[in-house]
Amino acid sequence: MIISRENQDTSVLRALKRTWHISEVSNTTMMPTRVQKVLVARGYDKKQAQDISRQLTRSIMGAKYKPVAKKVLPVATHNPDASVPIYKSINIGNLTMLPMYLPSFESLEYTRRLTNERMAKIISRIPRDFLMKAELDLLVHILKEREDVIAFTDAEHGTFNRKYYPDYVMKTISHTPWQIKPLRLLLARTEEIMTMLKEQMLAGKYESSQSLY
Repeated sequence: MIISRENQDTSVLRALKRTWHISEVSNTTMMPTRVQKVLVARGYDKKQAQDISRQLTRSIMGAKYKPVAKKVLPVATHNPDASVPIYKSINIGNLTMLPMYLPSFESLEYTRRLTNERMAKIISRIPRDFLMKAELDLLVHILKEREDVIAFTDAEHGTFNRKYYPDYVMKTISHTPWQIKPLRLLLARTEEIMTMLKEQMLAGKYESSQSLY
């Protein structure tokens, strides 16, 4: 099957790319060589087979194909010293009964986190007539009681308590660290991206590291 530039379907190209990467042939030969052999076996002359295989590879891979010698292949191995994370059960305790009679949510005083504007935004996402007035008052009451678990910005996001969710350690075998060419940031978006990274670090999602990876 030859895909012309005019009839390139991205979904088909992605499927072909995934199929090639999971095939056993990809570990022993390059795609252009494999395609060329198939075309020659089907009756194409060598020059025509080279041109078609080169064009097809560019269409599927999007750029110059990486030779087998430069591919990074995972190593199937087992580390007997690897620790298995132990997750402790979270004790919820006795739950209190929900109140039966509540003031109207319009009359409530809102806080710094659960502001009037944020509450209005939450309520606006509820379909019309989906909740009765009493149910809506109860929803707002519960949200106010548990407002500390609601995050509206990255700075308000928390992290899992290590007491219940220990860090997952990914160990590696002895090897020569490889280098991957870093992705270049667009100069016009450098300030925006750096601001985003700083916000993520303040929220505890990222941290500084001197590791090889």
